[in-house]
Amino acid sequence: MAKVTDDIHDEMVRRYRDGESIHIIGRELGFAFQTVSKHLAKDGVLIRDRGEATRYGRSLNPESGKIYSCDNRFFWAIDTHEKAYWLGFLSADGCVYGNNMIQISLQQSDREHIVRFKSSIDSNHPIYDGTDKRGVSYSKLNFSNRMMSEDLLKSGIMPRKTDVLAWPSWLSDELLLSYTLGYYDGDGSVSTYLKRPQMGIRIVGNPSFIKDMQHYLVRKCGIGYTKLIPNSKSTRVINFACGGVSNAVKMWVELYKHSPVFLPRKLERVLWFFELHPHIACKYAVEIEILNAKLTQLSL
Repeated sequence: MAKVTDDIHDEMVRRYRDGESIHIIGRELGFAFQTVSKHLAKDGVLIRDRGEATRYGRSLNPESGKIYSCDNRFFWAIDTHEKAYWLGFLSADGCVYGNNMIQISLQQSDREHIVRFKSSIDSNHPIYDGTDKRGVSYSKLNFSNRMMSEDLLKSGIMPRKTDVLAWPSWLSDELLLSYTLGYYDGDGSVSTYLKRPQMGIRIVGNPSFIKDMQHYLVRKCGIGYTKLIPNSKSTRVINFACGGVSNAVKMWVELYKHSPVFLPRKLERVLWFFELHPHIACKYAVEIEILNAKLTQLSL
């Protein structure tokens, strides 16, 4: 059995005082419920009532007395590009589970993107920084909100959503662009090469979702159909791949057109590719200017 070091003990106490449950702390640190409880008691931490963290619209940290809140009905109606983007991002890289818990966990280098999400939903919940068992640093936003979790559930975001997530055809054509960008930022990747002037996009999801997304992107972005690729890591999902500079640029210009938020490192990688290959960049000067402007707007 792993030993609870002083650092782990301090993390247990800090995370519990910041509002996380004993169950979540134990699961993520690899210790039993009783072990976490024992170390909290050892530090004189008052174990809170289970209901204190599950109120509508806010949660209470009983140690600090701080009230956490957010815009409970942010996802009640997906009527802006900002909301559509975050719905797509949560569909790919978010989690709704347990007692109305909502979670986003990203590599620590993307911490600022969680800050953007907090700003969008007007949240003052804390972001937790830690290291998993593999030694990978992460940043995580984890909070309970009944109204928001119910609205997300109605939009298709639920526990174990990978197999059942459906393409949100109920969104307008324009809002679907921002939704797709959010999903791509969560479960997509961009491939660029240092020596070869080639690039491409790959997005992963369940077969039904990916097929519907491909039909939409072909129609909306003017790209060609490509063969959907089996995923090497799981038979439950497949990959949509958009190869070739011309097709990829068409997609990016459309996807980034409206959304006021996005994950900048993927767009930065695209622009870096064109810096490495100026003979290709000259063919797409207008499109590159549009993408550069989006990146500049995000940093303002």
